[in-house]
Amino acid sequence: MAYVTGLDHLNLIVKNLKTTTEFYKNIFGLEEKERGVWEGTDWEIIGKEGAIYLCLYEGKKDLKESRLSHIGFNISNYQNFKNNLIARKIKFEEISYPKSQSLYVKDPDGLEVEVSSAFGGGLE
Repeated sequence: MAYVTGLDHLNLIVKNLKTTTEFYKNIFGLEEKERGVWEGTDWEIIGKEGAIYLCLYEGKKDLKESRLSHIGFNISNYQNFKNNLIARKIKFEEISYPKSQSLYVKDPDGLEVEVSSAFGGGLE
């Protein structure tokens, strides 16, 4: 039996590739890894090696059809990240859990992104 060792990537259809990639690069520190065109559709892979990759495709699909609730990132310095959101005037919701804290922000397409102070919410 094979076991999961980590999250490899998330593949998302976005309304505006440039706006969305800049959001994830500027807010989460992800870097461009690859870009191109596939069957007439612009795409870009951004991420952090060994941690996470996002493959973003620009499309005209109604994003309300997606069943993806949110994506979650664990970050190294929660308070600095929170201060960065405040400085950029980005709206967020903050929730305290028994073993961690999380901030929730929306990306340019309205996808909710959870940012946690402890991996897996502190689950052990």
